[in-house]
Amino acid sequence: MGMKGDGGYFWHITDIHYDVNYTSLGDPTKMCWLIRPNNGGGVVRRQPGQFGDYNCDSPWSLVKSAADFMKKKHGDNIEFVLWTGDAGSHAANDPHKLLATMQNLTDLLKHTFSSQFVFPALGHGDVIGHHHHHHAHLHGGLTAHELYKSVADMWRFWLPSEALASFEKGGYYTIENKGNRLRLIILNTNLYVRKGSMANVRHPEAAASLSPGGDDDPYGQWEWLEGVLDKSLRRREFVYILGHAPPGADERLLPSSPSSDSTTDGPFQEKFNKRYLHFVRRYSNIIAGQFFGHLHTDTFRVIYNELGQ
Repeated sequence: MGMKGDGGYFWHITDIHYDVNYTSLGDPTKMCWLIRPNNGGGVVRRQPGQFGDYNCDSPWSLVKSAADFMKKKHGDNIEFVLWTGDAGSHAANDPHKLLATMQNLTDLLKHTFSSQFVFPALGHGDVIGHHHHHHAHLHGGLTAHELYKSVADMWRFWLPSEALASFEKGGYYTIENKGNRLRLIILNTNLYVRKGSMANVRHPEAAASLSPGGDDDPYGQWEWLEGVLDKSLRRREFVYILGHAPPGADERLLPSSPSSDSTTDGPFQEKFNKRYLHFVRRYSNIIAGQFFGHLHTDTFRVIYNELGQ
């Protein structure tokens, strides 16, 4: 997505889902992988395309083509790039392979946007895969914080030392664009997603020291967010907030039950959705934009005040 405002253009990239195993010889019903049945039989009725298939994740040819188009469309005439997560395949669950995938995409964006800063956010599948829940030690023998550190090292090219320190702590950071009084706040929305439906990168053993609020404020991100917004308010900065999973409901989902007290059937847990909206309402005069991914649709949110207006 290319966005134009008074200051120029920026790109918003999300949910690339690069799959190293994609092949045009693969089976679209099996992630477009080349899987040979044990009995040697089976016929693939439809071949995937060179640049992808609707039922599968993205081949490198599609990823590279998209990057080339963005460069050709605006060249260096953009302010920055927002990258809101989910680099790897939905089938990926090995942290080392996920990190390799993220490195490939990081290198591509460095090359494509060599004159601009890229501001990345963690997707729910970027750190421990789409089929894991939080564990002290993840598959592959790495802890969540070791993975945060690895990703921070990968993104060191774009982020200053203060942002890197914050990211290594909890996967979130803020950065100032001094030229136009704009502050970007990058959230780790993995801390707020519904349990059982997505990966959650919280590290239980570290939660006590990193998160004074415990489960109500994992890794202290809410306290940190309030401090950053207060500071921006005093400085009269405008703010962009970005993350992977969006607040609010997924309009494609029916309510979980007719009698449910939940007001959202979306990615966030209800208590975290309410708290996020509280901050948005409180600081609405300085929040100029919010950018998220995850849903794989072009959608927008209308946020009401406490009176429903």
